[in-house]
Amino acid sequence: MSRLVIFCLFSIVSVALAHGGSHHGASAKPRTFNFNVKGDNCTDVISHVAAGRKFTTFGGNVAHAIHSITVNMLRKFEPSVGKENHVPVVDLDLRSETPLLEHAPMDEQSPFETEGMQLIDAVLNHMDNRDYDVRGFTILERVVHAFHMVEGYEMIVKEYKALKEAGGVPDDVCACLNDIEHNGIRKALRFIALAIREPALVYNAPTLAAYYVPYQVTYRFLNDKVKDTAKVFNPDELLLDQTDSMPALKDQESWKVWKKLLTSMETDMHQDAALFLYCRLNKFK
Repeated sequence: MSRLVIFCLFSIVSVALAHGGSHHGASAKPRTFNFNVKGDNCTDVISHVAAGRKFTTFGGNVAHAIHSITVNMLRKFEPSVGKENHVPVVDLDLRSETPLLEHAPMDEQSPFETEGMQLIDAVLNHMDNRDYDVRGFTILERVVHAFHMVEGYEMIVKEYKALKEAGGVPDDVCACLNDIEHNGIRKALRFIALAIREPALVYNAPTLAAYYVPYQVTYRFLNDKVKDTAKVFNPDELLLDQTDSMPALKDQESWKVWKKLLTSMETDMHQDAALFLYCRLNKFK
């Protein structure tokens, strides 16, 4: 990447984070939650409270939202969050023996003052490591991904604050939302970790020389083919093809494809993530 591109990224993203901004133009109004649940099991409970009244998409929505979150970002929700936060994430060290971490990690120390520069610092500190973050991503794509996630967190915070001001989530509902072994969240995180670590296998690309973006697989939960985390994936659904991925981010035309996807994230993701994070940070037992 040229020095000019790096300089422009520094300037644009630092200003963007310093001044905030809206997501997809005008911000959506936070959802009003209804916890008058009628049901005998967690499937019924989640089907009632989840965005879109869908149990099957809840796990994928939450997993995408939290898969790379850190303690600093969690402190936007609850300032007292520490090392033992019980928010599971994908391990960014792609060679580790722990594909999933049980707690979101602490952020690396940075000499910078603004959130934008701290985020850039966190990405560029590992820019030569091909086994970190998302395998196959260029440094430009890593930067775009990092800021995409931060934008999503800002939207989730709005839903979270509205939820908290309305009285939070009842204990019985939180018991279901916290049960990540059975509500689809851990299954979705495992799938994301697999795609990030082994894109060549998932996308049937023996080498990455031709380049197809592996991270796109996490967005496939938006597609009917793999979004149902309540069922067992069969090989035809789990193993995708190069045509299922985005193009390399190398010019204006490829950016149009990326931008269309990154601005099409549904508010359901933000709302489901807010529900889960409220329960995880306030009522985890």
